[in-house]
Amino acid sequence: MNDREASLLEQLLAETRRQTAAIENLTEVNLKLVEALAEESEQEDDTEPSRYLDGTPVPGR
Repeated sequence: MNDREASLLEQLLAETRRQTAAIENLTEVNLKLVEALAEESEQEDDTEPSRYLDGTPVPGR
């Protein structure tokens, strides 16, 4: 393998790692969304949610 091929493979590996990190981030965000939706569906009444989708509390609630 020559230097150019090795460089291209290194670039490909770096991009694959970045893509994997982005997919892992999406997975985490989607899990939080599903958890928030499940929590919301457990509420029996029509009260406003006390937390945003990211888990932070809604001010004044």
